[in-house]
Amino acid sequence: MSRDLFDKELHDMDIRKKRLEDRQNETLWDYHNNLMELIEAKRTNGKRASELYGVVNDNLSKCISLNRSIVDLAFDIAKRQLQEA
Repeated sequence: MSRDLFDKELHDMDIRKKRLEDRQNETLWDYHNNLMELIEAKRTNGKRASELYGVVNDNLSKCISLNRSIVDLAFDIAKRQLQEA
């Protein structure tokens, strides 16, 4: 029974990691699109560039935070797998 619970727990952790990776990919997409808009706005419209700077900064912060969470979860998964081995 404990083996089934352990496998289920690892499976759940893997699902959480995959969901975080999907969210990170979406955030990275938004970041890159907003960054391209920022670059264009810097050349043409200074006011819009100021607005986009905050958006791009927020997107980057989210990407870094999600990446940290993914790495932590991956290490937790690896630790549990090594403990079982």
